[in-house]
Amino acid sequence: VRMVVSVVCLPFSVEGKDRHKHAAEGLVKLSGLSDICVVLENDGLAKAAPQLQFRKAFRVMDQVMNFVPAEMRQALTTGSLKEVKELFKGCSQCRLGVGIGTGIFADRTAVSEAFASPWFDIPMDKVSSCLAMMVTGEDNADLAGSMAYDIANRIPHAPITYAARTDPSMNGKAQVTVLLGSR
Repeated sequence: VRMVVSVVCLPFSVEGKDRHKHAAEGLVKLSGLSDICVVLENDGLAKAAPQLQFRKAFRVMDQVMNFVPAEMRQALTTGSLKEVKELFKGCSQCRLGVGIGTGIFADRTAVSEAFASPWFDIPMDKVSSCLAMMVTGEDNADLAGSMAYDIANRIPHAPITYAARTDPSMNGKAQVTVLLGSR
């Protein structure tokens, strides 16, 4: 089973109408060729880090764009690809949220940060699918269950596929990557 994942950046709003028009046209075509099309608006990065210079902002976006497929490659198994493809079937676009928490409330902090993403512009009642990929340290692997519970409470009407893994470098931390799709 193969899955085509596209991660796309839309131009800053100050970049002009023509650039936005061309991006929107390309996005429609790319969405039709992808199993999952993650859309990141550059304006979202400007909201998250308003003091960031343009060059640095583009470097950060490059890292974010590379992070999504890398995390999916680590979190998903060959067997889960078919399930994830089916989950996002018919979703024209997906939005991304990533959160990292530390300390006693690492799980809650990670989920809260992910759902505070500057790229979540879909009302939660319009979410039609969710992929939640959770990473914890070996010392706190039990946090994945509480993160899953918190995510399910935030989007109770959407089907969710969960993937959890441990990473020794994450001891004392929890990370969640959430992809939300809408039709």
